[in-house]
Amino acid sequence: MDEGSFRASDKGNPQGGIISPILANIYLHYVLDIWFEKGLKKELQGYASIVRYADDFIILVERESDCTLILEALKLRLAKFKLELSESKTSVVKFGRNTDTSDERKHPGTFDFLGFTHYCGKTKAGKFKVCRRTSKSRFRLGIRKVSVFLKEHKNTYTLQELWESISQMVRGHYHYYGVSENSKSLWNYKTK
Repeated sequence: MDEGSFRASDKGNPQGGIISPILANIYLHYVLDIWFEKGLKKELQGYASIVRYADDFIILVERESDCTLILEALKLRLAKFKLELSESKTSVVKFGRNTDTSDERKHPGTFDFLGFTHYCGKTKAGKFKVCRRTSKSRFRLGIRKVSVFLKEHKNTYTLQELWESISQMVRGHYHYYGVSENSKSLWNYKTK
């Protein structure tokens, strides 16, 4: 579908299709993962690592000076395979134990990845740790899904069927988003 009109194509795969993440994993393993580990990392001055799930990924670096090199190399590498970075999702975020947190008005960088907002926190002993909470967009989407389900099925399902279906949706949400530091988001989801 393109702007509401069907257009047959023999290239690519359907947006949201079940095969998309599988093909993305296979393709990007060679295009991105191996290239990053065996090639690009050797040109960097500090620690660097990549975390990827299907076509979503983050690159963690120790030195800010490596960011520019990575971004340029990444654009060239992806262009070679007729791919490109999403500018709206691409950014450099200062994050980690060396991020300045002394000023209460300034919050150290946060970023969203796989439905979570990652932020800098501290253990009870005062050491740095990465904390996660449900991202605002995913929280709203979860609430909207339950609301839409109830509106569509309130007159066709029995109370028992509604209860079982909603319970299953809540359990699924809790299983995915049930991580440390996320109890407030989970409580808000349950009470909305």
